[in-house]
Amino acid sequence: MDRVDPDGSNRNNLWTAHEPLPDNDRQYGFTLFSMSLNEHDDSVECPTDSRRRPDQRLLEEGQIEEAGEEKVRLEEKQRAARKARDKKKEEWKPRWFTEKFDPDTNTSYHVFDGHYWDAKLNKDYTVCPDIF
Repeated sequence: MDRVDPDGSNRNNLWTAHEPLPDNDRQYGFTLFSMSLNEHDDSVECPTDSRRRPDQRLLEEGQIEEAGEEKVRLEEKQRAARKARDKKKEEWKPRWFTEKFDPDTNTSYHVFDGHYWDAKLNKDYTVCPDIF
């Protein structure tokens, strides 16, 4: 939809917000689009996909207390995994990213290494830890 701004210039409307969902106050004010980004999908096979997070799913379903309990369970599981790695003197590295260093900003950052797609194409997720 074209419109003319007060300065006389023509602009194209690129996006229009939709009406809020019913009960969106229980869904953190998310729009339908934002809710769909984390929607459960049975076709997602990667066990580390964030859409499989049980605490997040409970939170989205409005089960706040249960979500908090599940988050504590996941955090305890992460701490136990780290303790086991430390005991074996194993260094943790991100599974699908490589750490790089930017000398201009003197900071590190991570770059996607592309190997996720190898695992996905081969349906081989044996390299994925049990994080949930």
